[in-house]
Amino acid sequence: MRFLPPLFAIALLAAIAWTASLVGRGPDAVMESRASAQRARVENPRPQTPWPIRRTDNQPTIAVVKIDNFAFEPASITIAKGTTVEWTNSDDVPHTVVEKKVRFESRVLDTDDRYRHTFNEPGSFRYFCSIYPHMLGEIRVVTP
Repeated sequence: MRFLPPLFAIALLAAIAWTASLVGRGPDAVMESRASAQRARVENPRPQTPWPIRRTDNQPTIAVVKIDNFAFEPASITIAKGTTVEWTNSDDVPHTVVEKKVRFESRVLDTDDRYRHTFNEPGSFRYFCSIYPHMLGEIRVVTP
């Protein structure tokens, strides 16, 4: 019982120090800290089916590309002819998906917006975000 007050004081001082470290960094620092705490609590962030391919009964195969942290994840995938690729914008800023030869092009995707394109021709399709051109990706389509 004698050690309870000093342990409480240490915990209180740690909380004060953490709060003081956020002062002057703005509300984004608090949100960032909460997001990292939530990510730490996630037990298994990966889906059970092989990622990035998602298969459902009686529907075409869908490959998933996530737009997050100013990058396409995964940046490069190989899919079978006839596969649909779905891009989902998980960033807080808008993005686009544009193939370099403009064979496909999305509208501006806000947060949580999606864009789908079905690849019926084999080949290599390099794409980028027209708003942030440093964001690059590639889809390789093969004949099964």
